[in-house]
Amino acid sequence: MQTLQDNIKVVTFQKPLALDEDNSPIRSTVIDTWGTEPESFDSALVLVSTGAKGADVTVISVKVQESDNADGSTSATDAEGGAAQTVLENTTTAFQIHRTKRYLVVVVTLTATGAADTVPMSAVGVLNNWALPFPVL
Repeated sequence: MQTLQDNIKVVTFQKPLALDEDNSPIRSTVIDTWGTEPESFDSALVLVSTGAKGADVTVISVKVQESDNADGSTSATDAEGGAAQTVLENTTTAFQIHRTKRYLVVVVTLTATGAADTVPMSAVGVLNNWALPFPVL
């Protein structure tokens, strides 16, 4: 019998971390959307949370990219639903992704004018496969 666990998988793209503009853009851990079964997850809900930004940070830009390469950067393109968004501090931004490639990665770019150029952030996701039928009990 199928359960909800057969159709979703919770993943961590980025554990809480203070991002620094000097290292921008920052790429998260690359997530493999292929499940243990022959089917793969066809979509994802990605939540990116940002904290209070440094005084010199002027723009926080977040996007979700996809790639067929395990490094997540070679031939990476913006995922459908993952186009770059300018986000505010102390918020959570949701991306509803329909993927066409195997790997997903969150990319954060900071723009800053001075030394106070950090932003704490984290990113999690729920990979899902809504196309598979779910049993009615």
